[in-house]
This record gives sequence, structure tokens and C-alpha cells, in this order.
Amino acid sequence: MDQADEVEISVIVFLLTIALRVAHFFALHALQVLPLAGLFLSRVRLSQATQVVALFLFAAAYTGGVWWLFASAMHGRPLL
Repeated sequence: MDQADEVEISVIVFLLTIALRVAHFFALHALQVLPLAGLFLSRVRLSQATQVVALFLFAAAYTGGVWWLFASAMHGRPLL
């Protein structure tokens, strides 16, 4: 392996690391977003069962979004 290959691999690893940071950011902030969503839903006049279902659906959608960001990063697709 010559120096040009090492530089190319270094650039690819760097770009993949940057892309993974976006998914990592959203995944970690789920620890704050999901309880806030639960707090918001507790203030809305809905039955408790409806609140639980709504929070579950929000959590599933949020998780799907994080997985999409992760998959996009792993395939090398830019976010924007």
C-alpha cells in the first residue's frame, strides 16, 4: 500500500466519521426528546391509552429517522 492509498483511506474514514456524527447526535438526544414528548402529551387532554400510543408512535418514528440517518451515513450519502 503506497502513501496515496493511505491518504484516500484516511479521507474516507474521516468523511464516514463526520456522517456518523449526525446519527449519533440524534440518537443521544432521544434521551431528552422522548421524555419531553411524554411531558407534552401528559399536558394534552387525551386518555392515558391514547397518550401511550402517541408516545410509542413518536418513539418509533424518531427511531426510524435515526436508523435512516445511520444507513445513509454507512452508504456514504450526504445528508443534504
